[in-house]
Order: sequence, then C-alpha cells, then structure tokens
Amino acid sequence: MPDLKLTREQRRLLRRACESSYSGPEEIEMLVSFELDKKLGLAKGLNLELAAAEVIEWAKQAGRTRELSDALCRDRTGNPDVLAYRASLAAPVPSGGGQNDGPVTIQVLLDRSGLAGRLKVDQATLDSAWEPGGKDPEAAWEMHVELTTRIATVPLHDGEGAEKAALDSVAALFGITREILRRYGPTCRQFSKIAVPVLNQVVRPFTAKWHVLPLDDRRAEFRHDLEAMQRDLASFARLLADVTNESLHS
Repeated sequence: MPDLKLTREQRRLLRRACESSYSGPEEIEMLVSFELDKKLGLAKGLNLELAAAEVIEWAKQAGRTRELSDALCRDRTGNPDVLAYRASLAAPVPSGGGQNDGPVTIQVLLDRSGLAGRLKVDQATLDSAWEPGGKDPEAAWEMHVELTTRIATVPLHDGEGAEKAALDSVAALFGITREILRRYGPTCRQFSKIAVPVLNQVVRPFTAKWHVLPLDDRRAEFRHDLEAMQRDLASFARLLADVTNESLHS
C-alpha cells in the first residue's frame, strides 16, 4: 500500500495533533516504539514541538507516514486535533481550477478511520469511489449498534469467566455480519467492501487463536490481544457511524 503524501496543511495538522496528544517527547517516542516497532533515539533536551516535527519527518523519509497516522488515530481517538487531522485526509484535494477532483475513495475512508495500515485490500478496491447508497446506511447502523454494545469494543470486567464471555461475544460477530449481508444483499455492496476485510483480517485471527488456547492459563495475554483488537473495532465502529451520519445529511 503506498504511503501517505501529506500537503503542507496536513503536516501542520498532524504536528498539532501530536503536540496536543502527548505531554512530552518521551510519549511520542513510546508511540513509535510500541506501534511502529522503531526506537528513534531522539536527542535529549528536545521540546515537544521539535520532537513532533522530527518524528513526522522521520516517518516521511522512511515511508511510514501512513503507519504513524494510523497509530496516532487509534491511540488518541477523542482528541479534537486528531479528528481535525483525520478529516483533512478525507477532504478531496482541489484541482488547479479550484474544483474537487472526485468522490472520496475507499483508500481515503480507511485513512480517515485509522484502519488503512491494518487491512490488506486490493488496489482496485482502494481506488474505487466510496458512494454508500441503497441499504448501506441501514447495514452500517446495525453493525455499529452491535459493535458498540458488545465486549468487542467495551472494557472487559474482572469477573470469573469474563474471558470466555468476551470470546463468545466477539465470535458472534461472524453470524451477525453474515445475517446483515444476507438480509440486504447487493444493496449494501459498499458496506461489504469494509465489513468483510475487517471480519477476516481483524476478528478471525483473534478467534482462531483463542478458540484453541486455554483461557484460564493465559488471561493476561488474552486481554492484551483483546484490547488490540478492540482498538481496530472501535475505529471500524466510528467509520460506520460516519456512514450513517453522512446518509442523514445527504
């Protein structure tokens, strides 16, 4: 997947989002270490503004701007500056005559949600226009409700048997998604372009692993994996909410 090519304004918004998301250079460096598996070794004594600028420049030179963007959007989902940066990625780039170049693509949609670095989607699909219609909004809303009311996206309590209940709740997403696709059929094609990859690439690896491993002996590892998957599903839920909101205001 090609890396993001940010405009000057998008770079400014990304820097601002980094600065307002973290209290010091160490936290930004930790994000890159944990999420991008890279130890930068920033110079000691850098202030937050310079540290953010250096990280963004490193990502550009290393071809990892998309990964940095995705990590930030997952880590600080409620920060208004992060939301502003995400929105800038979704805005069509104006042509020389001041007109929009065309509709939003699947690639832009994934960039905005923070899922671009997590899903492997063929280039033809990425380049295709995101034009929800038919029953796409209904399908998106039903899936959004299921995600936001299940353990799939909410914190897990510490009670006995909580891990098994969480695994069962996540596994139920397969049947729920199939039922939505079966009910609406070809009238929710746009929804299926995102829902199916999320199901197969985010949910399936988690359930495949933990259906064969003993939960009681590996609770900490299970919770770590669950929290990682929850971040991706939370991004998916926000994307679905955007689809529904757009349909209400179209």
